[in-house]
Amino acid sequence: MPMPGFSRSSFVKHSVSTDGSSRNLLAHYEIESLITEEGFNQVWLAKRKATGDHVVIKEVFKPTTGLRRNLRLEFDSLKVADHPNVVRLHEVFEDDNSYCIIMEHCSGGDLMARVAEAFGTDRTRSKAMTFDLVELKDIMRQMLLAVAYCHQNGIVHRNIKPRNFIFVNQKPESPLKLINFGVTGMALVVDGWEKNVLTRQESSEGFLAPEVMKGQSYDAKADIWSIGAVMHLLVSGRQPQWNPEYQDYHFPAMDRWMDLSLSGEEFIRSMLHPDPMQRPSASELLSSNFIQTVAVYEGKDWGDKLVFDEETIQRIMSYGERTRFERMARVSIAAFASLYSEESSHLSKMFLEADQDNDGDVDISELAKILQRSDKSLSAESGDALAANINTANNSKISYTEFMAALSSDALFGNAAGCKRAFSSLDTNGDGLISIEEIDQAMPGVFYRFELLELMSQVDADGNNQMDYSEFERLLKGKGQSEAQHTK
Repeated sequence: MPMPGFSRSSFVKHSVSTDGSSRNLLAHYEIESLITEEGFNQVWLAKRKATGDHVVIKEVFKPTTGLRRNLRLEFDSLKVADHPNVVRLHEVFEDDNSYCIIMEHCSGGDLMARVAEAFGTDRTRSKAMTFDLVELKDIMRQMLLAVAYCHQNGIVHRNIKPRNFIFVNQKPESPLKLINFGVTGMALVVDGWEKNVLTRQESSEGFLAPEVMKGQSYDAKADIWSIGAVMHLLVSGRQPQWNPEYQDYHFPAMDRWMDLSLSGEEFIRSMLHPDPMQRPSASELLSSNFIQTVAVYEGKDWGDKLVFDEETIQRIMSYGERTRFERMARVSIAAFASLYSEESSHLSKMFLEADQDNDGDVDISELAKILQRSDKSLSAESGDALAANINTANNSKISYTEFMAALSSDALFGNAAGCKRAFSSLDTNGDGLISIEEIDQAMPGVFYRFELLELMSQVDADGNNQMDYSEFERLLKGKGQSEAQHTK
């Protein structure tokens, strides 16, 4: 029988309050300013009181059943999302009147703002390619990675447009993230093919696929057309225009496609094909000549294959020696950490390079091959075992958060804000101590009781059969067990 597993979604909490208890939103977050307001929906910039980290809070009131369904879809979609190019959900608060979805704060502005900056408000330009070709390819690659991940998980976003791609920060190399999952749909997969089951019109005209504009059923290929429409905007500064008389799109300034290479023009035409069946999938587009020329990660051997350096291999080995509780705590920190330091950016690129089939996960077998390629002294069995230790969800695939938890340096886990958040997620009654019962309550079915009893005997330095914050912090730094046993 396999050991119980855990993933990033295990730490995303959904708190329901009907009595104004301490779990209500304002007990944990300080509202700073209103970002946007549309109807009953409000988006706020806020700060988590315990850590000082900025977050975005999307508050939506519950006036209709349909709206509740949309918010449930957004919550469910974001809860399982774990990818460098998809916005990260932190937690959800619900009361009798509204849902509040807490997400990571991205401060770099959306892609539409970048277009306005490049072309100006009159959509004119003074040079052939306003977006550098390398920059254009990188933007397209990141959008496709996000959408490929969604489609791999059965999610059709249905609202692909420049305003729903946002930069993490203002740096030139800032990652681009897909946001706004409030109108997502689930595409059924039958015998390997997506069944046309979606019918509602979402998004904005100019970014809706022709089949959607015509009121026909559609599937994930509608998202592909929308990405093509965004690329047309990036190249020309003009968005496609729907002609109701001819039931077709017109592409203003289409002559600017000629500024692209032949592979680039073929790339955009394939996405904007009027027949959905003729459009390539996001994964196929990521393998195209146009995208493949983008250099993502430089750490490769002479055969142009990913290799790990000695320090990275040592981190993976050390991670495998940790207890399951220690690994759980590290996954919890990585799940909500701001993964945009120089080291984290480097590791994110490494993760995307290791994801050979662009499905948003790294196969255990592929990681084992990378380890053996990087360290010739490793046997096949050792490589398999090291890779399997990273897969805490026990599903044969290594997620982004699992990868970051195993390969990040101790600097990430020594961060006070991250440690406090991980501790508070287990301290369910807020008394400053973690008991065996609280761990089981916070992570139901994940740990066997004998594991938790053994854990407490090793880390509980003061003998109260509970873990305080200092004991938890020492455990994360790899000191807890030895110090506790020495004290006893």
